[in-house]
Amino acid sequence: MIKKIVKFIIGILIIIVAIFTTYLLTGYEDLSVLEENMKTVKLNKGSHLEFTSSGEQSELSSEFVTKIENEIEYSENPVELLRNIYNWKKTNIKTKHAKGKYIGKRSIEDILNEMTSTGCHDDGIIFSSILRHYEIPSVMVDAVGISWIGKYNDGKTKSHNGHVFVEVYYDDKCFLFDSTLGKIVVGYDPENKVIPTTLWLMDSKGFYTLHKGTDPASYGIKSVRQLNDELRSFAKASEGKTFELPNYKMISIKKVKFGK
Repeated sequence: MIKKIVKFIIGILIIIVAIFTTYLLTGYEDLSVLEENMKTVKLNKGSHLEFTSSGEQSELSSEFVTKIENEIEYSENPVELLRNIYNWKKTNIKTKHAKGKYIGKRSIEDILNEMTSTGCHDDGIIFSSILRHYEIPSVMVDAVGISWIGKYNDGKTKSHNGHVFVEVYYDDKCFLFDSTLGKIVVGYDPENKVIPTTLWLMDSKGFYTLHKGTDPASYGIKSVRQLNDELRSFAKASEGKTFELPNYKMISIKKVKFGK
């Protein structure tokens, strides 16, 4: 028993050191440099309208619009605004993991009423809803873990693994944002469904996009059971398939220099 506890503690310490080391090795980046390396994507009027319109779970009431505008410092630059939203979320929104219990069920109103996030789906709703309020085209990206696919098909796991990101568009630029970890994925191509991992603890090989939309309701996900069914079906259909990881750059939103 003691040996198991010691091994567990050592494992936790290794994880902490790995995360801290990764953070230290990620240098500060000028915003102008990041923007130069963002993918050029020109949205047509239809896509722009779709990506700035609220969905069933992402409509902000006037009460919460006032709260957001009063509590989050606005910036004309979406990356800086994103940083301000992230800092606000870390300070004000409590994390209460629910193992996916509320996937497809909670709206931005529910999240802000309770001031809690139950996971990456809630995080994606928070950021995309607020960005769209400021007419910044934003899309939730619901993805499955690539490493998990192999483990599931080999019978090595009965759990499920996925993650949610947010696509952000502005000035004919596009980047991906990990709204849970606060990582910007630079060079991201929205046409490429493969996403490198933003933290190896989540999935060592990255993720594959299953759905995109304004919120889970917009792409038909109403429960964690339904999502897990889709993950398993995709895993079986992808057995033996290899996924080529794109060479994107990742930077913490905290380490972007805004020239001030």
